[in-house]
Amino acid sequence: MLNSEFGKDGMARWKESDTIPNVVPGGSGRIKLSYAFYEDSLRYCGYDAAKGVTVPTFIVQGAQDEHVSPRQILRLSESLGGPSRVAARRRSPILQAGGLPDDDDSAGQLGRGSLARSLRLRLGLNSPMLRLLFQNLEQALGPSLSQVSWLWYSGGLTLLAFVGLVPAWRVWIEAMAVRTGMERRWVMRCPKCGKRTIVVSRMCGNCNEDLGIPLLVRLWTFTKGRGEVTVFRRFRRWIHLFGSVTFLLLSIWIVTATGGLAPQGALHRLFLGFAFGALALFGWLAGRALRIGVHGALARVGDAAMALAAIGAMAIALFLTDAARHTTDVPLARFDTTANAARIGERLLPLRQGEIGFDYLQLDQESLGYHRIIALGFSGSERVPFERNALKEWAIRHLRQHAAGYTARGFTVRSRTDRLQIVPGQSYEVIEREGQVLLRSTARG
Repeated sequence: MLNSEFGKDGMARWKESDTIPNVVPGGSGRIKLSYAFYEDSLRYCGYDAAKGVTVPTFIVQGAQDEHVSPRQILRLSESLGGPSRVAARRRSPILQAGGLPDDDDSAGQLGRGSLARSLRLRLGLNSPMLRLLFQNLEQALGPSLSQVSWLWYSGGLTLLAFVGLVPAWRVWIEAMAVRTGMERRWVMRCPKCGKRTIVVSRMCGNCNEDLGIPLLVRLWTFTKGRGEVTVFRRFRRWIHLFGSVTFLLLSIWIVTATGGLAPQGALHRLFLGFAFGALALFGWLAGRALRIGVHGALARVGDAAMALAAIGAMAIALFLTDAARHTTDVPLARFDTTANAARIGERLLPLRQGEIGFDYLQLDQESLGYHRIIALGFSGSERVPFERNALKEWAIRHLRQHAAGYTARGFTVRSRTDRLQIVPGQSYEVIEREGQVLLRSTARG
């Protein structure tokens, strides 16, 4: 955490001057602290000590904690020798174990990655327990669950596509009808000649006899019919088109953000089907409530209430979808180790104190549930950057130079360096798992 807090230059200045910035709230300048304090802290590992704790443990993580990494807390929970549970609490202190190695992250990252995961933390639910429960259900129900899940998933996705595309198609058809000069008119059967006629006036268009339409009905039909060809009709068409495009873009974002086109397992597919069906129902009801047309105020209130209920059902389905998602590892980099060095491709990186630094750029947009890690390189006695084309190098350089501006606008850009302990003579792979950067040993290639 200190390494990430002060940065490479700050750590070098600390080593030279045995002073650090005054991190006390309201403090300024630098204060005396020997660099030997940091070197001594590297000799201890709280995770190893946690293996000896076998009693049930409840860990509370302050959601606004700026110093203790959520990744540290999650790793601590996994290291404990007994059952454990982690809960996020706003404006609450954290029960912190000391001696944890450098593994920094923002407390806001706890559970970040999706709206459903944030909901799970606020409800205090345990993700590993839900995942274990869902895995047992998938194994117990077997092929029957798979068939049902495919039915719900296909139906929900088809219904969502129908609700998203049909309104835009209707607007296009109506625009074509207006362009060709077509109008909507009232039609009735003449009581005199028995033929169908367009109601333009009180007289039949075939026999020219009185149709016998009451005055109030004539006035009402005249207003409705004539109004269809005015500017009001064009305005209504553009409003409907705007609403249709907005819902279509919202649907595309939700489908891509939830991994809806690549379901992972039967339960994940089943809950995605429920979520897509609820979203389609919300779009249809919201369209009825907001549509410029013949609906009355009471009907609109009822449609709006049902649309809100559909949103609630979708939120629950997305929560269950996130819990049913299979944990996947995203490989970031590989390297082999020798005595006091790491081989990265064709380059040899000298190491100190049996650890290697992994440099990466962390991008987060909390409201959209966006999280990405961009690997930058490895560091030891020197730095070995990863090779990229000119366009990617420019994008990374731009993000780092304007990190403060992006962060102020809600798109967080952080430069991170994780210190990873290694053993000589092994092959390692750096992976990303649910927003965490982890190191695992692999077989030599």
